[in-house]
Amino acid sequence: AAADAAGPRAHAERARAHHGRANGESGLRQQLPRHAAHRVALRRRLQRDLLHARAESGLPLRDEGARAQRRAGPRLRAAGRRADAGAARSALRRPGRRHAGFGRGTELFRLYAVWRGGALMFTWTPEMIRLMQNANARSEYHRQLAAILAPKLAGCRTLCDAGCGLGSLSAALSPYFDAITAADISDAALDVLRETIRTQNLTNITPLPCDLLQSTDRTRYDGMVFCFFGSLAEILPVARRQCAKTLVIIKKNYELHRFSLTAQPIRGETAPAACEALRAMGIPFTFDARELEHGQPFASLDEAVQFFRIYSKDEAPGAVTPEAVLPRLQKTGDDAFPYYLPQIKRLGILTIKMEDLL
Repeated sequence: AAADAAGPRAHAERARAHHGRANGESGLRQQLPRHAAHRVALRRRLQRDLLHARAESGLPLRDEGARAQRRAGPRLRAAGRRADAGAARSALRRPGRRHAGFGRGTELFRLYAVWRGGALMFTWTPEMIRLMQNANARSEYHRQLAAILAPKLAGCRTLCDAGCGLGSLSAALSPYFDAITAADISDAALDVLRETIRTQNLTNITPLPCDLLQSTDRTRYDGMVFCFFGSLAEILPVARRQCAKTLVIIKKNYELHRFSLTAQPIRGETAPAACEALRAMGIPFTFDARELEHGQPFASLDEAVQFFRIYSKDEAPGAVTPEAVLPRLQKTGDDAFPYYLPQIKRLGILTIKMEDLL
């Protein structure tokens, strides 16, 4: 009688839920807002993000591995409801087993899971590495940041630079510590660091190919630095397991994406959000807001356009044209790099003493 009283509306809801489970939707339609305009806008944004992820990861634009996506759908939806990037990513892995069909399509599905948790998985490409090397070679950014971090890590002799990328910060921190472990999942990025170690004779840095956010390693370090790497939900368990004295977390202290031509909100956890979360958990910390110049030089206007096409989060990537990019650039008079994109990085540096965290 109760079921009959619920009427057609309840029946429609049950049918819609069953349809979502049956067709293995990747949690998209069930998680979208009910309002049609919001639903369309969010779907378009997700499609654009996946296209960017495919392009930056060297994956084909055509989706593959649909059967694998359908199999992973229920587990992804359960993890997505917990809004935990680590859980969403882990939900796509069954320890000890490999499944036929878990190929490139599933990799895109994993990227979506991480995006739902607040951060799109970053993948270094040769072009991105080259651009970053050009920027780092003509900037004091990492040396200035290292000088700011060193006093916060006073008393630490060993350090782990988690998600070190190309290792520029590890190299800049080298004079301040006895031993530095530079961990990153990208072997291409660590190859750049290995070359830096060789050319600069940095004998106290050890590259570690590892995703610390997923690792079960229990190596202890006096200090750990997470610079634009991981969410608090991922960082804090790692720190409790591996950090002995001081944890430093560096977050973006701004709201709009720096390399978009239109106003696009940044994704992932910002410094204000991290501060609010730590206060809610009752974890003491100190906060330091800094602004450091870290611009990008370009060998040509075409290279500048390519840079924006790689990093831009604009709704219409085709709008990235030389005419749209040129007003953002400065002319340098340098034959090698005639254009420069000035950028002030606003950082939020959170420092936590491990006795407060434990």
